[in-house]
Amino acid sequence: MRRTGVIVAVVCIAGCQTDSPTLLIDISSELQIPDETNNLVVRLEADGTPSEDAYALGTAPRDKWPQTLPVVAETTLPKRVRFTGELRVTTAGQPSVVVGYGEVSLDFPQEGLARASLAIPRACTDADDDGYGVGFGCAEADCDDDDPRAPDEYFCGAGPVRDGGVVVGRDAGPPRDAGPARPDGGVMGTPCGSDVCGDDEMCVNNACFRSCVDQSDCPEFHLQCSTRYGVCFCRLPCRDSSTCGPIECVDGCCQF
Repeated sequence: MRRTGVIVAVVCIAGCQTDSPTLLIDISSELQIPDETNNLVVRLEADGTPSEDAYALGTAPRDKWPQTLPVVAETTLPKRVRFTGELRVTTAGQPSVVVGYGEVSLDFPQEGLARASLAIPRACTDADDDGYGVGFGCAEADCDDDDPRAPDEYFCGAGPVRDGGVVVGRDAGPPRDAGPARPDGGVMGTPCGSDVCGDDEMCVNNACFRSCVDQSDCPEFHLQCSTRYGVCFCRLPCRDSSTCGPIECVDGCCQF
């Protein structure tokens, strides 16, 4: 986009004076770089004139929080600026998804240097206020966001039926049932509704879910490992693709 008045830059570029009024934006988030986000998109509106920049996250100096971006006066001084930050996960050949969004509006310094902070929260909805949520930015996904008892007290209608592996107690950590990372002797052939689960799956509420011990067992970004129950489940459930933005609704899950 064409820039007028201010620029967002890592260093001062052509048209800037070293003594130009500058606003430093310190950007931070709970989302982990690069596991939970690998791209930062910033938008600046200065007295109604917009600009946009994008930064890949994961390589120094863009490998940790905070990320500090100078907003430098270029020609004329704006009075007010609106700064938005959008955190995304970008994968080659696939649509990017938003995992965090935040914004701040403030006066632009008319001289010298000023500093402001922008904390970008997770893109996550927790309708039942149980600490588990729905969305690609959630730290803990919720298999039923209409019921605050799930998944803490039960897994969306039924407790998991293990496939012959060792059942680990509540206080001893997640169940190890035959997940691909650490097989424990689980056997193939667990009846599950009208299906039969494989040796790397668990039956939950008459559906087969892939077993997991940690997130590495659920490499697809649309899936999250529930370490409490030892299965991968969908970060963003859907009924049709109108819920999923640029990606598809497949088998009740927004997925690439």
